Amino acid sequence: MNKTKSVSGFLSAALSVGALNAAQVSAEGVDGYIGAGAGYFNHDINDREFDLRTKDNSSGAWQVFGGLDFADYFGAEVYYSDLGNTRFKSIAGSVDYAAYGASFLGYWPMNHNDWALYARIGIAGIEQEGQNLPIKKSVHTRASGGIGVRWNFNPNWFTRFEIDTYGSDHQGAFLSLAYHFGNGTAKKAAVQAQPTVTEVAEPQQQQVSDAAEKTSNDMNKEINKELDKTAAAATAATTAAVVVTAETMDTDGDGIVDAKDNCGKTPAGITVDETGCASFQGSFEGVQFESGSSTLKPSSYEELDEIAAALNLYPNVKLAVAAHSDASGAADANLNLSQKRAESVVAYLQGKGVESERMEAKGFGEEQPIASNDNAEGRAKNRRVEFTVEQREL
Repeated sequence: MNKTKSVSGFLSAALSVGALNAAQVSAEGVDGYIGAGAGYFNHDINDREFDLRTKDNSSGAWQVFGGLDFADYFGAEVYYSDLGNTRFKSIAGSVDYAAYGASFLGYWPMNHNDWALYARIGIAGIEQEGQNLPIKKSVHTRASGGIGVRWNFNPNWFTRFEIDTYGSDHQGAFLSLAYHFGNGTAKKAAVQAQPTVTEVAEPQQQQVSDAAEKTSNDMNKEINKELDKTAAAATAATTAAVVVTAETMDTDGDGIVDAKDNCGKTPAGITVDETGCASFQGSFEGVQFESGSSTLKPSSYEELDEIAAALNLYPNVKLAVAAHSDASGAADANLNLSQKRAESVVAYLQGKGVESERMEAKGFGEEQPIASNDNAEGRAKNRRVEFTVEQREL
């Protein structure tokens, strides 16, 4: 069978899908891919279509495909499959088969989990042509379907095994390998040395690195400031020339005199507000997630551990944990993702001993930006987690 024209047409379409995926790198949660596979197919045509006895109904097959995982549980795909041929006993001839079409895919659990089951349904054109037989080339439209399992063994690669059927005449299986495009990561990395921002260029990545270094320096300054306060208080206590009065005494050394300190036993190193109580409010840039996912990055653990330690010291504090996204991608998807991210933070703090009834997870998606969504710097600021005190009876 001469499949050159069909294969060329499909490869052109696959390259177009790849270009579309690359253009959508900034769309949060969207994952595109292209791939290829090999398999084995059986063709049920014995005596029914050609009134001939078949010698071999089965043969090897191959496939190329491209698609989009446009949501956590759903995807779409186009493909071209060479399904092999059928050979006959009475004559030295064969019938070659090919299929091309589109399918809708549903995943369980989500398609970016390490492992996922899936089912597909779609429409296919089945092309058949006789070799050394008086059978003309023809194309028949058939419903197609299949089930399979997918293994995301790398953030950019996955393999899958599936069993497919085209109508009632062609059944078989493929084992395939595919490459990801886009922001969605198929596998959750166990440890990453540094946060990765996939939607910004190399100079902008340097800006993010510089900002992280500045944040670290600022934290060190705050720690040194607290140590200086403690040292100053100790020096004042041992200096006979200093007269300590009720108006100047600061027992816990937090910088707030006892007369104005509502929390007189604050542990050293805890940031306090003007009342001398631990400050829980604000935006925390160190809390970050895997791209397109609600999975916390390991780099977030240190800051969340500090927050959990402070909350455990004040059991009457209740917080709203709010997650926000930028305006990239669909608004509904961003709202859903931000809700899941807020819930991930609550779950982590709960695992560190903070009671769940003291926290409320709120996802706002792109509804409350604090910067412009027209540039990468503004979008990075809009992707944030904020803590707001809803009740504080210390």
